[in-house]
Amino acid sequence: MLAVLLDRCWGRCLEYLGSRIKPGWSPLDRVVLSGIRCALRVGVAAAERRIPQDCRVDVELECDLSRARKSDDVHDTIDYARVFDVVQRLARDEEFALLERFAGRVEEELRQSTRFEGLVVRVQKLRPPLSGALDFAGIEIHCR
Repeated sequence: MLAVLLDRCWGRCLEYLGSRIKPGWSPLDRVVLSGIRCALRVGVAAAERRIPQDCRVDVELECDLSRARKSDDVHDTIDYARVFDVVQRLARDEEFALLERFAGRVEEELRQSTRFEGLVVRVQKLRPPLSGALDFAGIEIHCR
């Protein structure tokens, strides 16, 4: 009995949601760049920013990929080479006290050049100046 009730409720939820989603768009479409390595001048103390630190950056962009799935044309998707270049350029040319600010700059730059519905930026400092064993210290931002 419970299974039948849950099935009916789930069906109604799907009908409701389906009526509000644009045709052909999937909320799961993403362009993902994982493990971008860069040398980032980051740290609260000026001395920490003098020597670039090894970092790993992940960028996930939510977008509608339905047109690219049909056209096979790079102009219908997000050019991940451009995303990679933004991350590398910011790491090379700018200095940050906080990983959060670096991620915010990635967002700002991508908003100027790329159309997306949502964005996740993860930044991991691979050897943070801490006195214990640690894989990384990092942040993750989510933007709409």
